[in-house]
Amino acid sequence: MLFDPHKCLGFTCRLLTLVACALLAFSLFLFEACSSKTSPADKSIFSPALKNALATRSAIPSPDVQACAACHPAEFESWMKSQHAVANRLVDAEVDAAHFQLEQSVANSALRTSTAWTEEQFSIVETDSNDVAATYEPVAVIGVEPLIQYLVPTEGGRLQTANVSYDTRSNEWFNSQETEYEPEAWQHWRNRGMTWNSQCAFCHMTGFEKNYDPATDSYDSSWQAMGINCVQCHGDVDAHMKDMSVLPTSSGLSSNQLQSACASCHARREELTGGFAA
Repeated sequence: MLFDPHKCLGFTCRLLTLVACALLAFSLFLFEACSSKTSPADKSIFSPALKNALATRSAIPSPDVQACAACHPAEFESWMKSQHAVANRLVDAEVDAAHFQLEQSVANSALRTSTAWTEEQFSIVETDSNDVAATYEPVAVIGVEPLIQYLVPTEGGRLQTANVSYDTRSNEWFNSQETEYEPEAWQHWRNRGMTWNSQCAFCHMTGFEKNYDPATDSYDSSWQAMGINCVQCHGDVDAHMKDMSVLPTSSGLSSNQLQSACASCHARREELTGGFAA
């Protein structure tokens, strides 16, 4: 049999074509596999009321507070410097960018959580032991000092408190859950134990309405204003705004009732005196 270079060349070309196709298919498989490892937060998870409240009733100071400031400028200035004013707020590039630019990774057993800020977008990335990553985009913040916690939207109109918090004293991130809970556990940060709507919002917001629907296991939460402003402590001031001689509703409360109004939040979270001992 004589050697035919043309036939050999044709066979080589076909072989190279098959190899190239196989490599292309494998590359597409790898790309798809890697792409599926990152799941950005779904923008459709915001309930209508939550989306509307975030967009229209989150400014600090709120219009109600600005109306009070017209007659009470000293009290307004004092309030603006308090933690009540920003007990709950939207993420703010001027305040929060420095925290996320640290790009620090926090490990808790096999779970790694990192933070980043790119193109004015904050992100918290959680990576498990199988190197599968989930990306969450925080939309709001609770706390001022000594720690700041970021809220990320999840399904059912929920805002969840992320498992990493920022320590304002040491200027670093840390895992606020020392125990690595199973994803099904109540305490896991994506579950009910860390749901802002039911666990945090009442003490961080003004005029908060949880609006939980047990039939759908979802929230349609709304509020009057972010943070703790005038009406949350002083009560309805509509009549007072129309007639300054009519005092706010809280003016008729006894000292015990006033203390109870504050204690509903503070007694569970702070020492009332410096000498407290369990």
